[in-house]
Order: sequence, then structure tokens, then C-alpha cells
Amino acid sequence: AFHDYAGEPETMAALRERYPGVGMHITERSTYNIEGADRLLQYFRQGAETYNAWLIFLDEKGEPAMGPLDGSNPPQPVRSPHGKPEQWYLTVDYYFYSQISRFVQRGARVAVSDYGSRDTVTNVVFVNPDGSRVIYVVNQTDEPQSFSFQLGGQQLDDRLPARTAGTYICGNL
Repeated sequence: AFHDYAGEPETMAALRERYPGVGMHITERSTYNIEGADRLLQYFRQGAETYNAWLIFLDEKGEPAMGPLDGSNPPQPVRSPHGKPEQWYLTVDYYFYSQISRFVQRGARVAVSDYGSRDTVTNVVFVNPDGSRVIYVVNQTDEPQSFSFQLGGQQLDDRLPARTAGTYICGNL
């Protein structure tokens, strides 16, 4: 189990090599904004089998449990304005998480792919048990980015808007 509050995700790959039969899980961490979306894909690229977000639903003051935040309007996937939890709403971080959780099936594995570049796009490719592929692409730049993927005999070409993530589902290959 990993709590990623220091270090880099690459550490996970070194442990995977040393202990290949041991499952690896991110059991406490929250990532935010487009940089967090990239961090999330890095966890899976380095061998994480699961990811548990630490902060899901707090008020605008980060209460009832702030933890190690600086107290300045902490981000989280679900928010409630002015201490009124019945008026909750979803943030962009909710959608970054859900792009993976909605389409990656239990038992999926990560396929070998080029990570890409933070100067263009980064990615992780999952192979679901049913044979479908889920490609999660992150554009951290301030400009739209074109990209291309080749999977088997198929090619995916698209243009991802600035500071967004996209999920692409490809049929069985």
C-alpha cells in the first residue's frame, strides 16, 4: 500500500521488479487539477492496481477533516457551498477520476505504451478483461494538442483541448 506524500511514482516500478507477485495499491492520496490527472495515470503506469482518493467531499473550508492541507479552499471532487451539504456539486476533479473508473473494468491490466510528454500529451492504456482498450490521455499544456495512437490495425487521431483529459474506448483488437 502506498500513500503518495513524498517521492515519485517510479519507485513503485522498482518495487514491482523486486516483488513481482505482490499487488500494489494507492490507498491514500488525492490528486487535483490537470496535473493530478497526469499523476493518476503515472500511478497506473508504474504498477498500481487500485487508487483510493483521500478527500472526496468537504465544505469550502475543508471541514470536517482538513488533514495536511493549507486551509485555503481545498479542492475535492464533490463540493458543498457555504456548509450546505444538500447543495453539493461535482468539480472537474470528479470527472478526471470518473473517466478512468467508468470505463476501466475490474481486472484490467495496463498495456505497454509510450508515456508521451508533458509538453504535448501523456497517456495510459488499459486492456479490459473483455479485450477492449481504454486510453486515458492528458493534455497539461495551455494549447490544444493533436495526437495519434496505433493499436493493432487501428489508428486513433484526435485533438485534445488545452488542460483537459480524454478517455477513448477501442473495441477488441
